Amino acid sequence: MNKVLIADDEAPIREWLKNCVETADCAFNEVLLASNGREALEIVRSANPKVIITDINMPELNGIDFIKEIRALNEDAKIAILTCHSDFEFARSALKYGVMNYLLKNEVSREDIHNLLLHFEEELLSNTEGNQDILDYITQERFFKRIMHLSNDYQISEEELAANHIALKNAPFFAVAFNIHDEINLKEFHVDIRGLSNNQIFMRDFHNYFLFANMEDDVERYPIIIDEIKASLCAHSHHRVRIGYSNVYQDIDHFWRAVRESKRMCDYLFFERDLSAFDAEKNYIVGDLKLEIAKYRNNIIDAVKNLGKQASYSLVRELFDFIINQRFYDTDYIFGCFTEIIESSAKYVDMKDHKLTDIETELIRCRDIAALRKVVDDFYASIEDIPRYPKSIVSAISYINNNYHKQISLSDLAGKVNLSEEYLSRLFKKETGLNILEYINNTRLEKADKLIKTTDFNINEIGFMVGIPNSSYFSNIYKKKYGVSPSKIRDIADD
Repeated sequence: MNKVLIADDEAPIREWLKNCVETADCAFNEVLLASNGREALEIVRSANPKVIITDINMPELNGIDFIKEIRALNEDAKIAILTCHSDFEFARSALKYGVMNYLLKNEVSREDIHNLLLHFEEELLSNTEGNQDILDYITQERFFKRIMHLSNDYQISEEELAANHIALKNAPFFAVAFNIHDEINLKEFHVDIRGLSNNQIFMRDFHNYFLFANMEDDVERYPIIIDEIKASLCAHSHHRVRIGYSNVYQDIDHFWRAVRESKRMCDYLFFERDLSAFDAEKNYIVGDLKLEIAKYRNNIIDAVKNLGKQASYSLVRELFDFIINQRFYDTDYIFGCFTEIIESSAKYVDMKDHKLTDIETELIRCRDIAALRKVVDDFYASIEDIPRYPKSIVSAISYINNNYHKQISLSDLAGKVNLSEEYLSRLFKKETGLNILEYINNTRLEKADKLIKTTDFNINEIGFMVGIPNSSYFSNIYKKKYGVSPSKIRDIADD
């Protein structure tokens, strides 16, 4: 229901802000990303986000012009601008468009973002005063966002459910998790089935819902009830509905267990049609697999950037095989992974007449892993490489990407691509716009930036791991590239 748009041309800042929104204790349940003003404006037109956080200096359409366009479309959107000290006078011109919230890029913390979102949520709530249905939905969305991160043995009381406007009683009950791509009016949509009471449907996040109900009939009738729920949901949808359900539990203490079981089954059915091997107690999401998938994602993006679509697509096929063979059944993570791959790849290829937003819409409508694979296959079939580097420069870039953690000399590199040192230097600068040392350092710093934000290695260790063992030099060139020191970035990420 409540979408947040983040518009910034710097990928690390976009990803950090996205993580801040996702970890905030508020009801914003979908984060949209844009890397330039035109792309952001298209998202505003198609998705109508309630909150927009935008850089004031962006390519194609700057922040002020973007805000002017937003106000022509939506007078009520909550807007905050990202700025540097040098932009402050420029930012003041946004006041006339009702923008009262500024975030200084070199000072903003996770707590600042959380406080901003809570402030916007309070303003949205005040605008809905008198509309109890909307207030209830916001309260429920916050509740489900919070409980999805609780430990498996967490017990929720009847009083806590009531406080979040969930009407289940301490009596036999069950949970259903389902994924549906048709718009649902939660106020009007009901599952009217004999033998149930207190049945309600809640949005967990975009296209994902929960249904809860107490049972009045004998538990033996439960399989029939589930079939009737499936029929009711399928009758409402023009697409196949993916439905997972829990066991029946006798008291409300097992609310979280029911949530977990229904969600796991719903995710499982994205990959499998037969439930005979499904085990509700098995954790199908393994942290080590997430790390491997993240490595694939980063390598795929690096490949399309430096080597072209065929090299990238080869890795994409490997990633699909890895996910299926390892039975990694976390649909939220997988959708996020392939969304990022397509968004990042779109910057380095010719999209022809295809719109990124249309492809992303197809992506989130995928009913199973085969449909997802087809969307990604079609994306790669429809794009064309932008003319890029000669074969010798591609080989040099590939060698740098695979050996950045080692000491790389101009002599070694020239030998690998069979060119003289002088000719390689001139050609590399001509084709990439960077000299070889600049390119090597950029590659190392991008790898270091990911390690700083996603691992607990200390800063000196990270510098050593990416091939910059001199800690002072590492800190200086990192700050020159990203505007802040590596230790400051680590402090922000840990907040």
